[in-house]
Amino acid sequence: MRPKAPAPEKQPAAKRLLNWLKKEKFGILAILVAAGVFFGARMALREEKTEDALSASSADLAASPVLTDDMAVLTVNEADGAFSFTRGGKTLVCGEREDVLWFEDGKSENGKWNIIENADGTVTLLNVNAAIDGSSLGICCIGGFTAYAYVEGATSFKMEFWAVDGQGSLARLDRLPQNGDAVVLYFPSKKAVLSAAPRDTAKTGDYAEYEKGVVLEVTENDTWVDDVADGAYRGQQTLTVEVRTGQYKGRTLTDVYHYVGPLNSVPVDVGDGVALIISSYGDGSVRATVYEYDRIPALIAVVLLFFAVTALVGGKTGLKSLLGLAVTVLTLFTLLIPLLLKGWPTLPTTFGAAVFIAVISFTLLGGVRRKTVCAMLGAVAGTAFALGFGLLAQTLARVDGLRITDVEPLLQLRQTGTPVGLRGLLVAGVIISALGAVMDVAMSVSSALEEVHAANPALGVKALFRSGMNIGRDMVGTMTNTLILAFLGAGFTLIVYLWSLGLQPYQLYTSAWVAVELISGVAASVGMILSIPLTALVSALLLANDTPKEKK
Repeated sequence: MRPKAPAPEKQPAAKRLLNWLKKEKFGILAILVAAGVFFGARMALREEKTEDALSASSADLAASPVLTDDMAVLTVNEADGAFSFTRGGKTLVCGEREDVLWFEDGKSENGKWNIIENADGTVTLLNVNAAIDGSSLGICCIGGFTAYAYVEGATSFKMEFWAVDGQGSLARLDRLPQNGDAVVLYFPSKKAVLSAAPRDTAKTGDYAEYEKGVVLEVTENDTWVDDVADGAYRGQQTLTVEVRTGQYKGRTLTDVYHYVGPLNSVPVDVGDGVALIISSYGDGSVRATVYEYDRIPALIAVVLLFFAVTALVGGKTGLKSLLGLAVTVLTLFTLLIPLLLKGWPTLPTTFGAAVFIAVISFTLLGGVRRKTVCAMLGAVAGTAFALGFGLLAQTLARVDGLRITDVEPLLQLRQTGTPVGLRGLLVAGVIISALGAVMDVAMSVSSALEEVHAANPALGVKALFRSGMNIGRDMVGTMTNTLILAFLGAGFTLIVYLWSLGLQPYQLYTSAWVAVELISGVAASVGMILSIPLTALVSALLLANDTPKEKK
């Protein structure tokens, strides 16, 4: 019986950490650079300074016509019958973000206003260019100063101009303002002035908030099962609810209505969490209705179970993959989407975000090593081919992002001033959809070829490339099927509906919806397929005739 080999001497923790830092120095450097790029971009995307934000402040100018520090004093400019209002060299505009007014540097199409004189001596300000569904946006005062689609006769659009003199006194203008006038916007019905204070200041007038609550009692339950709606519930409930968040936290609200239908909500019981729409009115009264069942705890539980399964099965690699997933989500939601809404070009920005995600994810998984570098290059090249094929396909089919099913709200947003590029959204979706599959294939081919090279270091470029292609061909069938099924699954409800209509072939297959879905699935699949020979070639070139290092 052989004597048992002595256990290797365990190194001190500090030395192990130093060795790890030396081993992973390039990976750590890459992550630090990426973090610098990410946070630098986030700083550039910060919203306007608080002095440019607009809200409403309570003020009774009839009782105290005196200028205060929080009032926004505007300089009037008139040209060709349209008015603009400036403050500190910036122009009052609307439309870039939903229902928000703000000051913007330079000239803006949404900085011109028409002044409508009302019979009661008040005026209404309507934007010359900004509109929703053909209805001009007007300056309105409900919970704060905002821009809404104008409704004729609504008192919340009726305001007064109060002129400011050199001593800081205010006097109501009985005429239209003229060039050079310094004025304050005032809503007499709300006793509120336009304020330059941050938007989180106290609200005035009528407004609504979304908060969390818990059902204490179901006082009335008039819901029933509708067999025609596949067993869904219809009707309404009357509830007593305790508010758990916001300014009314701890308050019990009675007669809270909950409207139930097949497409909007489900019945609730005592103890259930609900999301509330709490409406506060100028007379101090408060009313609430149920917006939806509170699904946040269930969603958190689902995500935590996913994390647990990934960590238990994947071990350290699983934890690293979760970090990569976090990078992906943060990049998409805190970097890519804000940049697109700021008007950055859709395709270059999306491709740049995809490259960023691929590089950081591979670095987190395997550090900066030959295997991960090959996978990075293959993934980036495959994504670029998906982009190029998507552009070619949409040109041949004469469709683009404007024909996507859910693009209409973004079109309205663009018409009110948000400079998001819509035509590139179809191919941008292809890039994002293809990225996961391309990264999977690239890493699989690169990792397999490194093992092949380690087993037979004498293999040349051609032999390694041939091995990579043989490995990759086995992936093509399943991965392509995966991508196509993912796209079909996303639109499965609509597919069932269209099939039920019994449409004629030319009616169905010439529709933009079929073209968009086909281009999305096929372009992503082409990028994934082409990443195989590209990764195999790069790996073969880097691995050939290179003696593999001893495994650690």
